[in-house]
Amino acid sequence: QHKQLNTIKRNTNRLLLLINQIMDLRKVEKGQIKLNISKFDLIEFINERVLNFSEEAKSKNIELSFKHDKESFIMDADEEKLDKIIFNLLSNAFKFTPENGKISVVLYNHFSSDNNHFSNKLSFGKLEDENFAEIQVIDNGGGIDSEDLPNIFERFEQGKQRKPINNSTGIGLHLCKEYTLLHRGVIIVQSTPGAGSLFSVQLPARQKAQKILYESHEEVKNLNSWNTLEKTNLLTQKHTEEVKILIVEDNVELREFMVKFLEQFYTVVFAENGKQGLEILKKQNINLTISDVMMPEMDGFEFCQNIKSQIETSHIPVILLTALSSSENTVTGLGKGADAYITKPFDENILIAQITNLLQLRKKLQESFIQKFVSKQPIEVGNLDNYFLNKINSSIRNNIENEDFSVEKMADEIGISRSQLHRKIKILTGVTTSEYIMIVKIKAATSLLATKNFTIDEVAFKTGFNSHSYFTKCFKKYHKKSPKEYLKTL
Repeated sequence: QHKQLNTIKRNTNRLLLLINQIMDLRKVEKGQIKLNISKFDLIEFINERVLNFSEEAKSKNIELSFKHDKESFIMDADEEKLDKIIFNLLSNAFKFTPENGKISVVLYNHFSSDNNHFSNKLSFGKLEDENFAEIQVIDNGGGIDSEDLPNIFERFEQGKQRKPINNSTGIGLHLCKEYTLLHRGVIIVQSTPGAGSLFSVQLPARQKAQKILYESHEEVKNLNSWNTLEKTNLLTQKHTEEVKILIVEDNVELREFMVKFLEQFYTVVFAENGKQGLEILKKQNINLTISDVMMPEMDGFEFCQNIKSQIETSHIPVILLTALSSSENTVTGLGKGADAYITKPFDENILIAQITNLLQLRKKLQESFIQKFVSKQPIEVGNLDNYFLNKINSSIRNNIENEDFSVEKMADEIGISRSQLHRKIKILTGVTTSEYIMIVKIKAATSLLATKNFTIDEVAFKTGFNSHSYFTKCFKKYHKKSPKEYLKTL
């Protein structure tokens, strides 16, 4: 059992390392990497990393050494990224060095010409500082074929001729190159097939603290797809009209990432599962919901179905996020009423574009609702929302002459709370409940005037207006002409 548990531990640690490397790779690709510079003793730093490989060296009977010609070397660098550089170079050396082999780590603070016997060489970067550190990792393994060498730092490349002793993904060396160039350094590989390899990282001893995002070591050719102007538009939208988004996600890290990203543009609240999400929807005015599918307590499909089957929440757009990317699961999500379905890992720009589109569709509906309603044009809302509007329209018409008819009485008839009634009418129509009641009355008054069977005062009385001047004012607000002027156009 102990042996099996050790196997499980090794494999889970490997999987964790791989996932972290993929996440690092994604950040590099999207230009979201920055340096967190600190001062530390490089010799002590490297020594600790070399000691971490001592057990592996012992198990394979590999001679592992660390050589340096100074007692200390104070360095400016991002410790986390330098740790990954050294770890990946050592991991790479152990992958290609057989049992009873030799691996050396050497630190210089000057250019070294001790290893020019290697036949093939490749380098990236340019060193502009005279004060620098050179970290070399040398092995006597199988070396790198000249055909494979040009691609050694490319992501997912392992080489056709170069077969590692252990499994390899081709990510580590790519990250080494990116992190080295981010430090304004140089990375070099020298190798001879059958004789071994040398990887050298040369870094300036002093770094400028970087507080800005790293775009790429190449020409800045691919900026993030939503530019400064688009960001400004979103920020303007946030300040002019509050938009509140609910995130329902049980994974803490992903939830925190999404909250941090989206709160740049919107007010964001979150829940750990569908049940918590429904409780928030009952109490707060939410404009849009983003939900994971696989969650405890209540999954995203059930959560979405609950939202779309309740009158109080059926108007709220729902975006489902999931790793279940099959067409069957997509159809299931859309069948539950989801407005959009995005698979993980997702591009933040796609997510923000989906949110923007759904909010704009809702805004266009609000802006055109009153005009369409009064002129009897078709209004595109969901079946349940249409049922809700028909129900409140009937309630208003049935009480149209009742001067005591209030919002509270209408909420009781519909069977929802006053606050929920206000919230839903406002989101669907863009007006308050009182304004909406007024619009329904004006629509009824317009129909009565069109019959030419009643005077203006009779129509006003029949539609619950006890003042001629107030009726004229309300009528003119929606028709842009008085009742008398309207009659002349018939």
